Amino acid sequence: MSFEGAIRINGSPIEELGFSVCHPGMRVSAPEPIIKFQRMPGSSVAIDTTLRDEDGNAPIKERTVTLTMCTIGHVEDIARVQANLASLTGSLVTVQCGSAPTWRGYASFKNWQTVYAFGDTAKYKCDLVLTAEPFAYGSLSTITVQGDIRVSVDGDRPCWPHFKLKATSDEVIINCSSSSKLLVFEGLSDGATLEIESTPQARVARMNGNIVVPTLQSDFFPLIPGVVDLNITGASGVMSFTPLFIYGA
Repeated sequence: MSFEGAIRINGSPIEELGFSVCHPGMRVSAPEPIIKFQRMPGSSVAIDTTLRDEDGNAPIKERTVTLTMCTIGHVEDIARVQANLASLTGSLVTVQCGSAPTWRGYASFKNWQTVYAFGDTAKYKCDLVLTAEPFAYGSLSTITVQGDIRVSVDGDRPCWPHFKLKATSDEVIINCSSSSKLLVFEGLSDGATLEIESTPQARVARMNGNIVVPTLQSDFFPLIPGVVDLNITGASGVMSFTPLFIYGA
């Protein structure tokens, strides 16, 4: 069985970087939940103060993704490969195995070892180590949204949607009946483009490029894995989302 092209770094097969996979291959650390209990003085009862997502799950700590690679060639060529890899240290890198979900994290390269050397030819191996986000990313899904829609969301954990809508009214309402949450925008221009990014790291809504804020009763909501029912009033367009997985490879 050939693994050529199976492992990709930043979307490119590692063979294009002058490497191949060697034993023990690619490993991902086990998920470890962040759980907290608070004990009250004078009481034997511990109060659960663990933060939970919308699906009731505890958050997961960062993961470690390790990929063992090897290269063979002239010692000067290997020195250039080492320099190219060193330039990626601290960069945000993606690693994917086959069609499995993709890991994203900050790269470091460790354990450079000489496997053998003969004259000007040598074989080296090293470990690419990612300090990765807790979840692996699936394939981006984009669907048309208008009126009542039912969406099947893959993955193991809630993910955050991105909307790009064209307003047909001065009020746009996005109702997620599955989580009983509303997202309402008022005072919009008819025909305006409304773009909504709901991820907590970059939560913002823009009308024709200008920031707009939802009403006070609004709440940005994630898509919980399974079947999600939405109703879009006063607009039509597309919704995109990327499923999240506990295990990617």
